[in-house]
Amino acid sequence: MSDPAINAQESFEEKHLLDYYRKIGSETWVESGVVWNSIGFKIFRPTPPFKEISLSCEDLRSIWNRGALFLHYFTSDNCCYTPGWILLVQDRNYNVDSIQSPNRRHNIRWALKRSAIEPISIDFLKKVGHLHLEDTCNRQGRPFGEAMLQEWKEYLHAIENNPLFEAWGIFNSGELASFQVYYSSGGGRHIDVTYSRTHLLKNHPVDALVYAYTHNAMSREEVAYVSYGRRPLIGEKSSLVSFKESMGFKQVPMKERLEVNPRIKAAFFGQLKSVYGLVAKTFSARSVKCQLMSGVCETLCHQVK
Repeated sequence: MSDPAINAQESFEEKHLLDYYRKIGSETWVESGVVWNSIGFKIFRPTPPFKEISLSCEDLRSIWNRGALFLHYFTSDNCCYTPGWILLVQDRNYNVDSIQSPNRRHNIRWALKRSAIEPISIDFLKKVGHLHLEDTCNRQGRPFGEAMLQEWKEYLHAIENNPLFEAWGIFNSGELASFQVYYSSGGGRHIDVTYSRTHLLKNHPVDALVYAYTHNAMSREEVAYVSYGRRPLIGEKSSLVSFKESMGFKQVPMKERLEVNPRIKAAFFGQLKSVYGLVAKTFSARSVKCQLMSGVCETLCHQVK
């Protein structure tokens, strides 16, 4: 017999996830008890992202009829897959000693003594968050302009009154040095975005904030884990993965499955796949869609029995 409390929580999360995705303009729907949303180019993923999913032929037929071109999810089925992972902290005793690097442990202790870390309102981020977004984009070589700024405003509007979301910030001498936004799903907390001011990075704000929030979250009875993301389709810099692991997040191996709509399957499993992959990779620096298509082709090439 199903647990009424668990069913109520799942219904609560489903309602507010759908509301969030619709407000940011992402196509979303529920299929087989799972919330799916498009990350672009009709590529759909489930939330929570780590949930292992088994889809029947009937499920897939219904999804393809909704207009999806690709499904990217984790599965326990005996099928072709790409070795994937998700980064988690599940240790109730997570503390500074969980940090792998001695230098990082020292930096976190140093920052905690000289900083204020606390929950912050979305209204506050509306006033100052764009400065951190711009700094972060400039450091990472990503374009920042009116389109990015509008997307940021829509994101804040979507999460402003959504009970699944919370934000924390770290302050140096009263100035917001860095902040993160988190969402609740599947019994855990997921780190969604991280932005910071470049001139304050010398004070190690990101390290201290990640540690402080994770330590706090794992002390809450209702939180089973904190997630720092999964292997993205567009790839992730090894230095960023190393940073997350050094903060005590463990790579949990997962079977990553990429399904292709039968209407376009021939193009991706025939000779055109290498052409698509080459063109997408060539122009990936200029277009998010090209990055996604490059990731799709790369993942399909590595999908094994």
